Amino acid sequence: MAVVTPFPVERALAVVNRWFDETTARHAPSQAAFPTEDNPLRAADYALTVNCDAQRITLESDAERFRENDADSDDWLGALTAEEVNRVWIPAITSLIEQRLHAAFNYYRFRVDARFATCDGLLAVTLLDVVNTAKIDQLRCAMESWQRQVLEEGDAPTDTNSTLFYCSNALNTDLYPQPDIAGLLRGCARIEQLNRSHPALAEHRHWMVFQLSEWIEQHFLPRYFTVEKSGWGERHYHLKPQATLLVDSEDGAQPLDLLLYVAVLILRFEPSYSKPTGLQYLALAQQLGSEKAGRYLREGSGTLADCEHRSPQMHGCANDVLAHITLHMREESCAAYQQALDFIVRLLEQGFPRHYHITLKSTVKALLPVKGLARSDTHRFFANSLGYPELHGVLERYARVAIHQYEWYADAEAEKNCMPGSYAVFGLALTSARYFPLLCDYMSQVDDEHQSVQDAFISAFIGHYRLNEQTLPVLVCCLCRATGALKIKLQSQLDDESLLRLLAAQLARLPSHSVEHILTLVWGKRDKVVKLAAKADGDKQSLYQALLRAADKDGNV
Repeated sequence: MAVVTPFPVERALAVVNRWFDETTARHAPSQAAFPTEDNPLRAADYALTVNCDAQRITLESDAERFRENDADSDDWLGALTAEEVNRVWIPAITSLIEQRLHAAFNYYRFRVDARFATCDGLLAVTLLDVVNTAKIDQLRCAMESWQRQVLEEGDAPTDTNSTLFYCSNALNTDLYPQPDIAGLLRGCARIEQLNRSHPALAEHRHWMVFQLSEWIEQHFLPRYFTVEKSGWGERHYHLKPQATLLVDSEDGAQPLDLLLYVAVLILRFEPSYSKPTGLQYLALAQQLGSEKAGRYLREGSGTLADCEHRSPQMHGCANDVLAHITLHMREESCAAYQQALDFIVRLLEQGFPRHYHITLKSTVKALLPVKGLARSDTHRFFANSLGYPELHGVLERYARVAIHQYEWYADAEAEKNCMPGSYAVFGLALTSARYFPLLCDYMSQVDDEHQSVQDAFISAFIGHYRLNEQTLPVLVCCLCRATGALKIKLQSQLDDESLLRLLAAQLARLPSHSVEHILTLVWGKRDKVVKLAAKADGDKQSLYQALLRAADKDGNV
């Protein structure tokens, strides 16, 4: 058996010192031209583990990385004796941490555990667990000042980090043993109001969901449900037999109100993949006795105006919680579809979820001439609308409101996912070159890692239009967002020298990785272009070489 040489305690002290240096620097006022101070609402709560195993010494701040079965690992058999750990290592590490904490280190709670590899296996001990009451008092004062100056008296957009810390502090039982739920919900509503027209509003809402959900899952739901975690980390809740059912409050002061608020935030504003969590929260609220949760599922949140439209031509109603729009076309006419489109645009402009889907009641069953799209009611509605040339301008307006990166209609999954606005954009672009700028704007927002329907559209585009000075630049724009699975046949058309020259000019403006991607889509592989350049002569040879240079200009080979 190999002899294990123990580490000197100085190795552990160096690791601890380095962590303190890096953490202090990360939150210190910047020395840049525009210094920024550490946010006064930041409540530093540290839980660290110092690992001194047989191979290395590390420090980790993610407590969940430690698993109980680590105790059986051979990594925890080392050369140290328990007596040496208790006599030398524990006092030295603890003393250093206490010194660093006393040197104006910003914290309100600080806990350090340590794990040592000894001759007898794992020795685990808590080195320090302290609460800084002065910092807690300071945080309470900072919270009161921020609420008064920023939320109550202020009228300017707020800082997103402050939203993160505000929501976390408001539910921190070390600061507030009995959280003021009503005050927190008023504060969140005020933050939304102050940032209503600001680009960072989505980030504010995200931090609200992040912090409030954490409290709901760690503190509120376990009071009433037993929680099981699947292998994939999914939580399954089972109502405890002795759980007392709740009732909806009128003043918004109960934890149940917080659960409902977060559920609606998730369903209305978080990305599509978060929807199951929002629905689960509403279902749990119903199990706890909330009638409001059922009403949200039936009717929506009630926060949007004009969630229903009635006329002799069409009836539309919308549920923002479920991101669902129902359209009943009482007559198949231009007026009916214009009313429906105007209804949808008004909803989106009020903040209706873009990841919505449509239930359509119509006798017309049109579809776009693009193979591979979901044959859904959402698709059908826009295909039906495209049958009225008078509505093409309205459809463009809709598309520009609807297009939003990292959002997808809820009418399809997997390879048929598509960004809001897709059906209108595809149909318009296949109708007239007038909508090519819209198509290029759309393609610039496509997330080609999570959407592939643009491949089907590109094939339809190539089949519909011949390449020329007008269509080739648009095609290049589309190919930048195509996936590697797209199969196209363009080589015969690009044998034309004028088109090849135009392609070379277009690719010269693109980053090399995009050029390489397009060359692969068109010719299969780079070597094919090399061979074409070798066989060609004159201007055509120069053009093929220009394509290769465009692919290499940023260092690609």
